[in-house]
Amino acid sequence: MAVAGATAAVLPASPAHAAASGLGFSASWSYYLDDTYFFKVTLPGAEILGHVIDNGLSRVAGVSLADTAVDGLCAAGTTGFMERKVCDGQPHLTFSFVFVGGQHVALSRDPVNGPRGRSVSLSIPSSVDDPELRLTGTGASWSFYTDRDYQFDLRRQGVHVVGFGSRTIVLGAVEHTGGAGTCAEGNLFDFSTGATDFGFTCDPGGFDTLAMPTTGRFVKAEACVSPSGRCVDIVIPPPF
Repeated sequence: MAVAGATAAVLPASPAHAAASGLGFSASWSYYLDDTYFFKVTLPGAEILGHVIDNGLSRVAGVSLADTAVDGLCAAGTTGFMERKVCDGQPHLTFSFVFVGGQHVALSRDPVNGPRGRSVSLSIPSSVDDPELRLTGTGASWSFYTDRDYQFDLRRQGVHVVGFGSRTIVLGAVEHTGGAGTCAEGNLFDFSTGATDFGFTCDPGGFDTLAMPTTGRFVKAEACVSPSGRCVDIVIPPPF
């Protein structure tokens, strides 16, 4: 149901959980210029970031990987088919490559000679058949602001979805930022339980609300426009 104004969703902070904390976990990507986007994924003690020039046919990426803590672990980053690792005391690593299509970025904290640890990841869709994706402002992000509570933001031409999540509930709003004859939709999905919710409005400048119970596991948020049916989405992982 559309409402006249945005609903500000502010969740109380969840109690600290010593065994698992999301503080320092984040992932984002955004076109800060038409045809150029920035991405960044962080974990406590590690980060991978990059700038990508996207002409619709191919993408040229410049990437930096850094280990930001001296703790006996390494920062391991994957960007598509490229895998790199940097460890305590080593300078940040930079590399570049050319690719076509979507981009998957993953970051983990690994022992120097041990198995790969759990990772945080980010997927940036292909723009080959979606030129509007390359417009300034398109992007998606999430970040934890307490051990268990997070915020998320998704934008593309005609739609803006924003919200907050905890171990028990996800709240948000979808805003229609396009013109007459188009509609905006926001979707939520809990991979653990199958719970869903969606908001929808065709009123220029209008809003609708989102609310979904959750287990605090993997949650997907999506922002779509119609009649094109184009979307951007993110998946928010649980703390570990």
